[in-house]
Amino acid sequence: MLKASKKGTKIPLFNVTDEVRITRHDVYNISIEQLTEVTKKSGEVKQEWQTIGYYPDVNTALKGVIRKNLIVDEKEVKSIGSYYKQMEDQINYLAEVIRKNKKR
Repeated sequence: MLKASKKGTKIPLFNVTDEVRITRHDVYNISIEQLTEVTKKSGEVKQEWQTIGYYPDVNTALKGVIRKNLIVDEKEVKSIGSYYKQMEDQINYLAEVIRKNKKR
């Protein structure tokens, strides 16, 4: 059993894409994080992981990735049919991510 981590400590579980990952905060909290550009007060632009949702378990977090359309390329969506195709591809992609991570 995973012990609760100290406040502020995160354990990345796996990357869904290069810009989206699933992270464990403690025994009760899983989050989806997205790599975003952040402009500091100094004007420096950095890439940082931003939490975009908390979930009770990995399965629910993966459903959140789908619900939030985090790996759908909106530039490629031209119609309801192309959106449906992207969603189907997204679900198949996540199934493959899960299979790969089970082998670890």
